[in-house]
Amino acid sequence: MKLCLSCASIIDNGNSCSACGSPISRDYDIIVSAAKSSVEFGILYRNYYESQLTRNGEISSKASIVPPDQWLVFIGIAALSGIVGNASYDLIKSVIRKIISKAKREGGESCFTEFQLESSHGIEIFIEYIREYNEGMPNVSPEVRSAIVEEILIHGITKGNSEDFTALLKRSRCNLSEIANILREAQHKELSSGSLHDLWDKMIDEESH
Repeated sequence: MKLCLSCASIIDNGNSCSACGSPISRDYDIIVSAAKSSVEFGILYRNYYESQLTRNGEISSKASIVPPDQWLVFIGIAALSGIVGNASYDLIKSVIRKIISKAKREGGESCFTEFQLESSHGIEIFIEYIREYNEGMPNVSPEVRSAIVEEILIHGITKGNSEDFTALLKRSRCNLSEIANILREAQHKELSSGSLHDLWDKMIDEESH
């Protein structure tokens, strides 16, 4: 299952969207990876550690969080299209509502309940958390930010090889926050070619009729 980046329809199979005819973007996997990381670390881990800090006054246990549901990743793509890309806020909301509507028809709406994504307020918070994650989480408490940085580091080590990690340690001088920034910047460079710009062009066409 993939998301059409032109009309926000779901592509169940094939290399193009049956609804609007648009081909799957060649940068699709890079975009999905960026959205998945933004949702996983910027929202799921943040919620987990902020809740723990509020409840206990400290962070005493690490998370073991299931990767984000595919529908949440799709909404993450929509959010990034206005943060890294150039989509308007109203367009992003239309895309998110279309994704949620499709998820409901396929029985996947349960993943939206926690984030209240059927309300404008819930959408605003979701987008803002994605934005803050991609800006280095300046408004997140130091305790929570440090815990998230450690999670980013662990995931980075798991996905990389030992030579990459050694180079990363040297470049960052073993500073965890700097390592997280380097990993995040590397992902942004992959998107810098404009892969998140001018998405949802067929959605614009739909809304103009």
